[in-house]
Parts: sequence; C-alpha cells; structure tokens
Amino acid sequence: MVFILIFFMSTLMLVAFIILIERNIMGLSQERKGPNIVGLWGVVQTILDGFKLILKKMYFPFLKKNFFFFFKIYSYFSILWSGWGSSTSYSTMGSIRCVAQMISYEVLLIFCFLLLLYNFNMLNFMVVYYMNMKNFFFFWMLITLAENNRTPFDLIEGESELVGGYNVEYSGSFFTLLFLSEYMSIWIYSILGGFFFFSFCLLGVFFFLTMLLMIRFVLPRFKYADLISLCWFSLLPILMLLFICFYM
Repeated sequence: MVFILIFFMSTLMLVAFIILIERNIMGLSQERKGPNIVGLWGVVQTILDGFKLILKKMYFPFLKKNFFFFFKIYSYFSILWSGWGSSTSYSTMGSIRCVAQMISYEVLLIFCFLLLLYNFNMLNFMVVYYMNMKNFFFFWMLITLAENNRTPFDLIEGESELVGGYNVEYSGSFFTLLFLSEYMSIWIYSILGGFFFFSFCLLGVFFFLTMLLMIRFVLPRFKYADLISLCWFSLLPILMLLFICFYM
C-alpha cells in the first residue's frame, strides 16, 4: 500500500514537472511570461491546478454507455472507449480518428522493433545500448508524436474541429486521469528515446522530452488525410525497404 502511494505521488510529480516545462516553453515561444507567481518559478501553480481539476464537479451525458464511460480510464484503449462511451458526436469522431491513427502508427512501431530484431538477432535492449541507433531517430520521433497525439498529429482532440475530441464529456477526476495518462505516455517514450539514441543519459531524456514539447509551438497541425497518407504511403514503404535490406 505504501509503495503504491509513493508510486502514485511520484507519478503526479513527474506529470506536474512536464506541464510546468511546457507552460514555460509556451510563454517563451509567445514572448510572454509563463507561470511565475505561485511558488518559486511557479512550481506550486501546477500542483494547485491539479487539485483544482480533481475537486471539480463531474457531469455525465444523458445517453452515455455506463460501463464504457466509467471503465475507460483504467484501460489501455482509454481513448477509444471514452469517445464511444460518451455517445456524443464530437467524442465519437475523436475515437474513430483514434482507431485509424493507432492502427497506422502501431504498424510502424512494430516494424521498428522487427528491424531491431533482424539487425541484432535479439530484442535485448542492452545490446541497443551499445549500438548506434541514430539512423532511426527521425522515425522514432514521428512515431512518438503520433502515438502521443502531439502536434502536428494532435487530431484526435483537435479543438478547432472536435471541441475537445474524445474527452469533451469528462470533467473532474475522470478528466484528470485521462490527462495523467497522456503525459505519462510522453515520459515513457522520452525515456525510451533517451535509451535508444543518447545511451540512457539523463540529459538525453530531457533533451528528447523538450523536443517533443517544443514541436507543439513551431509546427502547424496536419490534415487527417495527410497524417494517414504519411504513414501508409511514405514511412511504411521506407521501413519495409529497410526491413527487406536487413533480411536479405
């Protein structure tokens, strides 16, 4: 019980750290100050915002599918179930986009690991630690952006098209859990990126994380058709060609 509590609190602190960095980068990119009032460098601001989200009142749509609406926050397919379980137009459209995007870029992720298998004849990450994986950095960055719904691939919850996308009907603690899962996924992919390309250097992890956050403020959002075309007609043929070359 104590271990679970420590793990949960450390997870909250990691997510709060990412949000604080992102808000400061956003302030710099827009030539304004970021959070700097509450606490030293605005550190306490993010923590208080988290408590504010948890304490907000939760509203439930009338036509929701009860089981999926409540259970989605604990499942791997949380985006798919949360959108479909809400039974509203915007959330359903967001979940449909999620299915297509997940299928597309999970295929690329599988091919990356297959290349790793055929290149080193094993899936031992300690072998990757000593090998040069810099050639796959571009592919890994694109896959990370797509898997985490980050700009320019943040089409599942595009504000200008779908209001809030799959999570438009959620508030309070339910929205907070979805929010935590998104940013924890960013942490995991950043750690893997630091492991693959920077010899698991802590500075490399933060460099990869900072790149993921900065891209949001320098690139426009893709069209959804361009996102799918980029996967199936550009990236996948290149990875398949590399796979064939390694196999031959």
